Amino acid sequence: MLEDGEVGRTSATLPPFRHRAVLYDSDDDYVARSLEFIEAGLAAGEPVFVAVPDSRLALLQPRFGGVEAGALRFASMDVIGRNPAWIIPAWEEFAGPHLAAGRRARGIGEPTWAGRSAD
Repeated sequence: MLEDGEVGRTSATLPPFRHRAVLYDSDDDYVARSLEFIEAGLAAGEPVFVAVPDSRLALLQPRFGGVEAGALRFASMDVIGRNPAWIIPAWEEFAGPHLAAGRRARGIGEPTWAGRSAD
């Protein structure tokens, strides 16, 4: 999970970039940890980007049906992760406008996962 991201930014006015790895041992643990992180960000007014495999999206998306489109965005890592060169631009597209406005942004990313093919 990423938090307080500064994708592509160096301005001293923005919060520092922090990267946190979160280990989980079950789907329930994954959902609990992810929901806590997402809900804390939304409560703080921080937009959240979730880019994870489709199987993980299926666990998280239904819980946020009524959230404003700009505050929370989901992306399929099965799609954007097909070409690793698409991952960073996807993060920049999401975070860039928020960071340019001096707002914090956070996200969850899972570019590698059990079952991902070598291709």
